Amino acid sequence: MAIIMTTNSEESTLKQLKKVYKKSKLHKKFAAFKKKHNLLRLSTKLIALSAFVFYLIMLYFLIRWNTKFDNIMQISANYVTIFAFAIGTLQLVAFVNDARQRERRAKKEAALDLARYYAQNIVVKVSFITSVLCRAYDNDNIKKLKEDVIDELIIEKFTSKALKKLQKDHEFKRFSNFLKNDAYNIPADILLNQFECYGYTDIPNKGTKKDVEYQRILNLKFRGIVSQTLNELEYFSMSVNQNISDSEMLFPSLHQTFLRIIKHSYPIICQSNDAGREEYYTNVIKLYKKWNKRLLEHKDLIMNQNEESEHEIEKDLHKGNKPI
Repeated sequence: MAIIMTTNSEESTLKQLKKVYKKSKLHKKFAAFKKKHNLLRLSTKLIALSAFVFYLIMLYFLIRWNTKFDNIMQISANYVTIFAFAIGTLQLVAFVNDARQRERRAKKEAALDLARYYAQNIVVKVSFITSVLCRAYDNDNIKKLKEDVIDELIIEKFTSKALKKLQKDHEFKRFSNFLKNDAYNIPADILLNQFECYGYTDIPNKGTKKDVEYQRILNLKFRGIVSQTLNELEYFSMSVNQNISDSEMLFPSLHQTFLRIIKHSYPIICQSNDAGREEYYTNVIKLYKKWNKRLLEHKDLIMNQNEESEHEIEKDLHKGNKPI
């Protein structure tokens, strides 16, 4: 069951990414650019052919008018120089455009490869970690962690000092204690249940659900999966931050899971940066801030559009017009 779920998750993520790309402005711009590039090549050939025909006509009349040979050669040399400069300029423009087109295409292909890596290595782990923490927080209402903590969490810095400041809130402190370095208080029965649901087979089976040492071992196993996921997210973030892949393609499909797992893993990242500086998971932090800012800007834009629509409807109502 776990294998089927993983495959479906990968396929749905990649299909969603391809649909977003086809509907995006980038896809339309790329198609328009390709058409324009082909027209540029065709126009260059037509200009070269027209210039050659014009040169033959000019040469015919020069000979017919009994122009001196030296003058004909001088005029021809000047004409060839101007023509060569024009063609060279057009070829340079075509070369630059071709290089840009190849670069954009390479970034799009890199984005698809990176999305495939994300789907195959990260998506299911994100779901597993989220599920464990939600059930540890409130096993009867797995949405409570999202409603009480995650949706309200505003992150400015990823340091131990920033973590202590947020722990003044009771609900956030209760959540962060599940990921505290010296605490292993996620119940063993929840961990065993989720390990089984997500297909983890290499789980120690010595001990009982009420055994404190056995619970500690299971918590350490869970921490190891979280750390592995963060390292994979660091690789993913590095590729996006270095502009190797097209971030515009990745953001619409992947930002939800990415931002969510960073919020759920926030206590662990902060505890790693206990020197007061953001030294660990620097690429993850950078991409989180970039994508979170973009998400907030998008929400503000939608909110402003809704307010403008409501204002227009109110104006129509005051004028006695029925809204469409």
